[in-house]
Amino acid sequence: MPAPPPAGKSGPGEGAAPGRPRRREYAVLGVLLLVFLALRLGGVGVNPARFATNDEFHFAWAGQSLLETGRPMSWSYFPTATNTMATDVPWRPKPLTIVCPALDHPPLFSLLTGSAAKLLGSRRVAIRGLDPARPAWVYTTPLTGLRVMMVLLGALSLFLLFDVMRQVSGPAGAIAAGLLYACAMPIVVHQRLAVSENLGTVLLLACVWTAARHQNGRMTDRTAARVLALGTAAAVLCKVVFGVQALALFAWFCATGRRRLAHWSLAGAAAGFAVFLAYGWLENGSEFFQGLAIHSSRFEGFSTLFSLVAVPKIAHERETNLLIFCGWLALVARIGLGTRNPLIGAAPGYLLAFLFFPAASQIYGWHVLPFYPLLCAALGEVVQRTWTSSARGPAWLFLLLFLPVWAAALHDFAPSGVQAERWAYLVAVCGAASLPLVRPGVRTRILQGAVILLVGSVAADEALKVVRSDNHQREILARPRTTAAKSSPPQTTATQTAR
Repeated sequence: MPAPPPAGKSGPGEGAAPGRPRRREYAVLGVLLLVFLALRLGGVGVNPARFATNDEFHFAWAGQSLLETGRPMSWSYFPTATNTMATDVPWRPKPLTIVCPALDHPPLFSLLTGSAAKLLGSRRVAIRGLDPARPAWVYTTPLTGLRVMMVLLGALSLFLLFDVMRQVSGPAGAIAAGLLYACAMPIVVHQRLAVSENLGTVLLLACVWTAARHQNGRMTDRTAARVLALGTAAAVLCKVVFGVQALALFAWFCATGRRRLAHWSLAGAAAGFAVFLAYGWLENGSEFFQGLAIHSSRFEGFSTLFSLVAVPKIAHERETNLLIFCGWLALVARIGLGTRNPLIGAAPGYLLAFLFFPAASQIYGWHVLPFYPLLCAALGEVVQRTWTSSARGPAWLFLLLFLPVWAAALHDFAPSGVQAERWAYLVAVCGAASLPLVRPGVRTRILQGAVILLVGSVAADEALKVVRSDNHQREILARPRTTAAKSSPPQTTATQTAR
């Protein structure tokens, strides 16, 4: 990885590290937060569908039962002979097996969602599976309420992303990254889910925010070390795979000569993993280590990166999004050019370490949530360099990334259809090819106008996709359910109540 510019200095074409945010930057952030909340809360109860992933129920049940009984109870795909409470419990999309203790994941996120569910009125109800002699229970989880909580948690991630970009890139990059993060359809839909990746994303951004403040001299070594240790420990206790955050930060701090912070990042993750091991051992040591062995056996090779980039999904369904793909291209370009942005500088370590953990065939849309801030930050840095420089390199990179996405967006807006889209794209390409003939000062103003037009149009198109997707889900829910009822498993009193 190319060495980044020294801390406190800017790379070519990048704004100097600013001080405290100005009033108008707070105003812009407020508008972005309103857009963020409006898009996510508008369809929070319908899209994704209620049973898009049963992981939402897994965490909430495990957390609430841990609070009430001292033992985590939930469903699991990896039951054993000794921890199974009930098998073939009717549920959607397929029957579940209820286990106790449920030790598939660390307890932090489960406690968060379980506490919220309990406050929202979730209660325990009995349920029976294939064997009537082995009763179990589930909870009447208020899923919409949990998803609203996730949206509010996600708003914190927008603030952290905006402030990191403002500190290490500049105002134009911060606004562009924040706008795309607020509007991009895959991010909007997945941030509604009550899954651990939402908390993991916030913890990653909190650690990067700490690194950026330390880099700009606004946080002491001791304070930064403590925050990083707590952040990486909490990340591991949220989900073991988020331990890759510590490895990514370790690589970045070593590359920038801040080895004390590198060591504290690893120490925090190690402490978090030790707490998880102690928790599993105290609950049921044999069950816990057997579960870890089962999870390890699911490894399918190092093709996970291909699944992340080339097989994008909305929940379980494959759906290509050109903006996200261009985000991956921008991330590669910014890593290759060198950057002082810790969010991008830590990306190689994060990606390479991430490949060690998941099964490629079981990468779902919400698993990519921690990567979305990296992609938006890379696109934001491309915008910042284009906004402040009349050099050809940044301009061509910006146009290469955003012109195709803008042209695809025209297909949603242009009433004349594909032909109008093609002609508009041809005119834009010809105009871009003529830019070297224009004086540098005029070229800068033209590029700034192009930034406003292209980024604004792309963000508006993504917001429109969100609205259309939500309306489509509402139409599905409004249809007669006779056909679906015939193919669905029989409902018990518990499942009817939970719905």
